[in-house]
Amino acid sequence: MIITISASDATQYLGRATNVYYIADSDEMLYKAATAPVLHTITVRGGQ
Repeated sequence: MIITISASDATQYLGRATNVYYIADSDEMLYKAATAPVLHTITVRGGQ
């Protein structure tokens, strides 16, 4: 499983982190998507 998290403002990426996780064959059914993945956008407001 690959998970990527990005932070950006209106014009550029401020940071990105990607992690890779191993899933044991016996746990495969726990991670199969029944529907499309859920994406979340979190707005952060603050100073510079």
